[in-house]
Amino acid sequence: MRQLSQQIRALNQRFGIPATLRELNISAHDVEQQRTRLIDAALADGCTASNPHTPTRDAVSQLISQIAG
Repeated sequence: MRQLSQQIRALNQRFGIPATLRELNISAHDVEQQRTRLIDAALADGCTASNPHTPTRDAVSQLISQIAG
């Protein structure tokens, strides 16, 4: 699993995909102001419904914290 995540990070770097929202100049304050809205949008997205694992609000919130940087 570790190799997979390293390869994904390498591909993201190769294609200029930022690893965090901070790299997009989105502040932690802005993320916190929008956290509930972001969670709601992620859970309402059609792709989430077809995911083999249904995420919880807490799991989405944790993911947001990780990508906030």
